[in-house]
Amino acid sequence: SALLHAGYRVSLSHACKNALKTDAPPAVLWDIMRCWVKIHPVKRERLAETTPAARILAVEPTLQASFALREDANPSSRKRGLKRFPENPEAFCPKARAREGGGTPPSLQEKRRRLQGKRTEQGGGDLKHFPCKRFKEGSCSLGSGCRYSHEGGSPSAPPTPPLNDA
Repeated sequence: SALLHAGYRVSLSHACKNALKTDAPPAVLWDIMRCWVKIHPVKRERLAETTPAARILAVEPTLQASFALREDANPSSRKRGLKRFPENPEAFCPKARAREGGGTPPSLQEKRRRLQGKRTEQGGGDLKHFPCKRFKEGSCSLGSGCRYSHEGGSPSAPPTPPLNDA
């Protein structure tokens, strides 16, 4: 309610049940904490002068926070009794941790390791039994240096545009 009284927005976090989200700057949050400590004092003998808490509380607040409860401080989901963080069911059992290799059998892992990069070894492998797509289109500039087959006829000539009779 203190943040709402100060004119800032505030909501509950989806990630942690004790966390808040707000657009208030940190200085305002510290001032609200200092005002809270004035109403509910802490034992100063438990705070050493060198601790960050003692240094933060030593500063006088510039904002006077109001802790009066506001009607819009509680979200409607809380008023209706909805659970924000439901408990796991009794029969809940998480799945097993992921295994190395994604659960593939060791024989398949070995085969993959053995064949990894085989195409790139020894100049790219024998691909001459695959037809060259660029040769068929008439755009292969590699000639006899192409890894793919240029068999099966001459490249098709590029299509000629239709003539317009005007």
